[in-house]
Amino acid sequence: MEYGSLNDLLHNETMHLSGEIILQVCRDVAQGLRFLHSSKPPIMHGDLKGRNILIDSRFRAKLCDFGLSTKKQSLITGTPYWLAPEYLRGQTGYTTMCDIYSCAIILYEIYAREDPYKGEDFRDTLRKVCDRRVNKRPGIPETCPPKIVEIMKKCWSPDPSYRPQAKDLDTQFLDMNIRDAEPLTCEEQDALREKRRTGDMLYEIFPKHIADQLKAGQKVEAENHEEVTVVFSDIVHFTDISRALTPLKVSQMLDRLYMAFDKVARKNEVFKVETIGE
Repeated sequence: MEYGSLNDLLHNETMHLSGEIILQVCRDVAQGLRFLHSSKPPIMHGDLKGRNILIDSRFRAKLCDFGLSTKKQSLITGTPYWLAPEYLRGQTGYTTMCDIYSCAIILYEIYAREDPYKGEDFRDTLRKVCDRRVNKRPGIPETCPPKIVEIMKKCWSPDPSYRPQAKDLDTQFLDMNIRDAEPLTCEEQDALREKRRTGDMLYEIFPKHIADQLKAGQKVEAENHEEVTVVFSDIVHFTDISRALTPLKVSQMLDRLYMAFDKVARKNEVFKVETIGE
């Protein structure tokens, strides 16, 4: 294979990866997995990652290293950062959905052009990946276009049933055009960041369904509810507390309090109308 592995290609700084090359690699990987998973019984790769994808002279990708797919053992095998959390926890055996999870990490490799969790503590990272409350994943690369981000997030969903099957993944990549896979330029990254920032602010100001309507450019109709619950909260003896502390200490205290309160509100789907202070 003239270009070695996908990992070799990604770490070759002289090589520009266009949307055409990336999309072709993604289609080949998805098609290979579809072939494997459609076997009776399904063949699971077991160690899917950039190093186990070979690239020929026409930038066609080939899956390789099927050693783990033939092993029948209870021990956890594979490369940890590419393994699905349910498998790492020992909750399930290796399934086709574990291969799909690995595809998400490969998409991260392609657009970040580096291994996931680079420089992070190995044990701490794996613990957070496996923790259902944390669901740690690599950060979305800034060059990653929106349609690829959407696929990536679905593929590394903590719930295996939410991940697409290989045949669906194959279809999605076939339906994409080159522009959908083209890495974002600096200008496009800035525009996307601004769009996300504005969108995030809407969700801080309005209830989710209202923010969704505003983002979609729809008219927001007034609502009527027969019964509602309104909660008022107050910091007891706030005047005395603020008198005893420096302004900076008061500000830090309020910051910690509001962040904790907002976290609880989001968890319980409670909309906070406003925060006021003296």
